Amino acid sequence: MKRVASCRAFIRRRVLLILAAALAIVAYAGAYLLLATRDSGRARGAGEYFHYRDFPHSWEVYLFAPAAFVEAMAIQINPRPFLPNPSWADTQQRLVIRTPDNETQLWFPPFPKSKEETPQP
Repeated sequence: MKRVASCRAFIRRRVLLILAAALAIVAYAGAYLLLATRDSGRARGAGEYFHYRDFPHSWEVYLFAPAAFVEAMAIQINPRPFLPNPSWADTQQRLVIRTPDNETQLWFPPFPKSKEETPQP
């Protein structure tokens, strides 16, 4: 009887831990969606489409970098829901998170450092 009670307590703690982790992830994603100012634009000369996420403070750029990375991967997989004109889905997509004064910026996917790293079609 004592063993069954300790097993139930263990399972209850484990469920509470999983629920707390899920709640933390939902709160983090919600904060990313609510705090970021969203803008986008097509760079005609560069042949790329940029998705901008602006934050008022530089520490927010670093705090939400993992969420921006996940969003950038979603944009790479299926860009159509993120575009005002779905025909632009054929162009290269980049996500930029930045501060209003452009003091801090992170790019996803990052630009190649040299021509040797540029993928050839």
